Amino acid sequence: ISPPELLPPLSPAEPLSVTLKAILPLEWYPLRPEFFESTYFLYRATKDPFYLNVGVHLLRDLKQRFKSKCGFAGFQNVITGELQDRMETFVLSETLKYLYLLFDEENELHKSG
Repeated sequence: ISPPELLPPLSPAEPLSVTLKAILPLEWYPLRPEFFESTYFLYRATKDPFYLNVGVHLLRDLKQRFKSKCGFAGFQNVITGELQDRMETFVLSETLKYLYLLFDEENELHKSG
């Protein structure tokens, strides 16, 4: 197994945006659900309130960073914070679903039997 790649050192002579462009695999982020989903399943498996706190932060960041006139948009550019002009279907069907289920203890999905 090879060691993980190290990020290049930051240079005070170079703007941060130039350094970030060199190390970011993608410049956009479409609000993919995987982190939200993992947070939900980790909480369901452990009942550790840490994951509820993570969910609170996720919800706060969604509202502060991704809220648009007609829903939630991903970043077109993660460096500038420019939002995309669309909301992907998985934002409702997966991303927000896992946040909802994380906080809905009485949901039928959580009842065993």
